Amino acid sequence: DFLPEDLKPILEKNQIDGSVLVQVNQTEEETVYFNSLAEQNDFIKGVVGWTNLFSKDLDENLEKYSKFPKIKGFRHIVQGEPIGFMQNPEFISGIHQLAKYNFTYDILIYPTQLKDAKFLIKSCPDNKFIIDHLAKPYIKEQKSRSLLFCSFILYLLSSLFFLLSPQIPIFFFRFSSIASRNSSV
Repeated sequence: DFLPEDLKPILEKNQIDGSVLVQVNQTEEETVYFNSLAEQNDFIKGVVGWTNLFSKDLDENLEKYSKFPKIKGFRHIVQGEPIGFMQNPEFISGIHQLAKYNFTYDILIYPTQLKDAKFLIKSCPDNKFIIDHLAKPYIKEQKSRSLLFCSFILYLLSSLFFLLSPQIPIFFFRFSSIASRNSSV
């Protein structure tokens, strides 16, 4: 495990202004811990945490987290869930609540879940989304599903032309870990 004191000299050496802590475990405790690290270290610019999007106390939890300026958004490890998880009405309801507090939602998926991600994005036009690791394309394996991945990326990029429309949500891509997840790259 590495802590902020391990990262800070590397950032300084490479003239990088900061970093974001992103959820690893699906626990509220980790979110609180990451926020405490961010509050103690100016170079940690934000935290993407976890909260139970199915909880009856979700609004109360989001209200609590909104008081911490470094908490920017949340994610769930959807890559470990079955196909169709992101189409669950209760999940979508939880995602909708994030917009009320201007929180982002990180979509952590595999290419096989891209159709569900498209459904989620279209269902939540007021939300801001981040597609983590470009949905972890099968670069090393060169699987035929890469065509599905490329099609979805083209769909998202074509939507950029319509971002001024309130009908299209805002989304971003996180490029981290693409090479390390595909060692032959």
